[in-house]
Amino acid sequence: MSQVTKVAISDERNVKSISVHKKNVLIFVVLIAVLPRLLRIFYPYAWFEDSIYLYHAFAFKSGLKPFLQTICVHPPTIEYLLAVLYNLFGVSYRIAEILTAVIISVSTILLFDIARRIFDKYIAIFVISVYSLSSLFFRYHIFEREIFTLFISILVMWFIIRSDFKPLNWVSIGILAGVGFSIKLSGIFILPAAVIYLLFKKEFKAICYLVAGFFIVVIGIYGYFLLKYQKPAFYQIFYFHFFKGYDTTVSIRFFDPFLIGLNYLWILG
Repeated sequence: MSQVTKVAISDERNVKSISVHKKNVLIFVVLIAVLPRLLRIFYPYAWFEDSIYLYHAFAFKSGLKPFLQTICVHPPTIEYLLAVLYNLFGVSYRIAEILTAVIISVSTILLFDIARRIFDKYIAIFVISVYSLSSLFFRYHIFEREIFTLFISILVMWFIIRSDFKPLNWVSIGILAGVGFSIKLSGIFILPAAVIYLLFKKEFKAICYLVAGFFIVVIGIYGYFLLKYQKPAFYQIFYFHFFKGYDTTVSIRFFDPFLIGLNYLWILG
């Protein structure tokens, strides 16, 4: 066997070994992302710390109106998403739990890709292990806004780290940030982070595209609810949101429609 042949065989083995290693890493990453979610779903007990979101989704599916017949201190975006899934697959807390599990699993895989590009695959595995097994996710709420806003933030970071500075890319990233803010008010914090990144890069036009995309979504979603439901929407999203638990008179003002909504749901079972 010639020396050239030996080198060729050795190179082929190295390529195969690298390919197998990459495949094993990918399988391990998917297991870290998915296995804790499966264990959580098949665990015989469920936690309903924020069951009001589940009630709202069922209420909207049943024809009740946000702000008028239910209390909504955020735009009810994810509740309407869950209401659509209820219509498609039936009303069950398992639908909400599976949706949450999918969101966490996808965000874990995206986070691996982000950390791998910044550091290396071993640090990335460590990062997603901490993330996926954290108490917030392993014993997560059935349906919680923070899980969705965190997913949006990770998705924004993933797009930023993979994107160039073309206008459409930054409009799209701004749209994602707007969706996060339309899920929960604190979802806005990914926007200044992205702006700071672009300032360091001196990409001032990209900042304009980013902010434009953000306001396209925010004006659309907030504008829809504020125009349709007017004062009740404004008071609940902003006034009641920031003063609940602080000013008793504010809480009492919204207590009656809250009870009306819950009584309706209890009657329906």
